[in-house]
Amino acid sequence: MPKTKLKTASAITANPHSWLTLNPDESHTAENFMFGVLERQHGDRTNSALEFVTAKLQPVPPEGGGPAITAERAEVVLPIDADDRFANPFELANEVDRTAVNGKPALLGYATLYYPGATRLHRVWSEVRSFAELIAERELVATIVALHAPFRAGSSNPIHAHLMIVPRELNSLGLGRYQHMFCYPRGQRELALLWDDHRTRGS
Repeated sequence: MPKTKLKTASAITANPHSWLTLNPDESHTAENFMFGVLERQHGDRTNSALEFVTAKLQPVPPEGGGPAITAERAEVVLPIDADDRFANPFELANEVDRTAVNGKPALLGYATLYYPGATRLHRVWSEVRSFAELIAERELVATIVALHAPFRAGSSNPIHAHLMIVPRELNSLGLGRYQHMFCYPRGQRELALLWDDHRTRGS
């Protein structure tokens, strides 16, 4: 097993949102929803799933560096047959980079769900996590979920959650075939509709 090489948030200088195209499907934008696909190459930049995941798990650089999580809350939601070691988000992201397939550019599908006006973090977390569970059940993929609470740092930005979706089926054999919903701009519409339906059913 290769050793996980971790870049801490303090070493990350660029805004991670500049590493991918956000809301690439201009014909389908949803309220409080943002979508993107992290590809291995974006312009002149070579991307890494581990670097992107680290940036979202460490919105504040941890004291002493290392793989500490400084997001308000974070978890990997796994499909039922996945190896338990991938419950570690850094381990999972490292595996995505290690097993990337030539000719398949997508490293991660990405969504941010915004909650302006939210007053209960546990309710936001419950809704977002259950959505990640739905994705795991339907598409057999793993999702790294990170909840951010900007008000902790005195920011007026809304509470939001990042979903970093591994776009390949994950089972006891490891990462397998690609799920195209999370690999291309057309997935923006599909995932937004799934999210809207999930929220409607949950209300």
